[in-house]
Amino acid sequence: MGARVCRLALAVLVAAPLAVAGPAAPAAAHNTLTSSEPRNGATVARPPSTVRLVFLSRLDPGATEVAVTGPGGDTVTQGAPVVSRNTVTVRLRPGPAGRYTVSYRVPSGDGHPVTGRIRFTAAGDAVATTAPASATPAPATPSPVADPAATADPDAAPPEPSPAASDGGGAGPWLWVAWPVVALLGLGAGAVALLRRRRRS
Repeated sequence: MGARVCRLALAVLVAAPLAVAGPAAPAAAHNTLTSSEPRNGATVARPPSTVRLVFLSRLDPGATEVAVTGPGGDTVTQGAPVVSRNTVTVRLRPGPAGRYTVSYRVPSGDGHPVTGRIRFTAAGDAVATTAPASATPAPATPSPVADPAATADPDAAPPEPSPAASDGGGAGPWLWVAWPVVALLGLGAGAVALLRRRRRS
């Protein structure tokens, strides 16, 4: 009787660790999120440029999915997630202030994917605002003065000189001096001819 009790107690002691370890093995195979930047439920001054998620187990880059939506429900994720061991990082486009939701889907060691989400709030707007235009008009730029020599047609023929400005054989002012002399000579010749006719008669 005593030997049987001892064997039963030994069997219980051996089976107890196996019973405890058995159910824990499948649970340990599931991947879980351990930390994030921004933290879940945090409030940040501006929407971040990146979101980083850290998991318990190593991630498969081909099976890791992360999506971030902004306050209006639009996706603000920019590019594909970047995986490094058990960390995945995604870039975000600049967005408005409000609540952001990060949804993820990562693989586990037992083949079952793990899904989840975190949320954070941005107090300020990350969209850059353009500076208002100045009301003072810019000073007018004076138009350049055209150079007559530069605008002249090089192939155009030079203007012909007027007769009054010619230096050659033009009449000029000598015509007004010579015609009285010619007239006097003509009158003298006429008078001589008239006297000769009278003498002959």
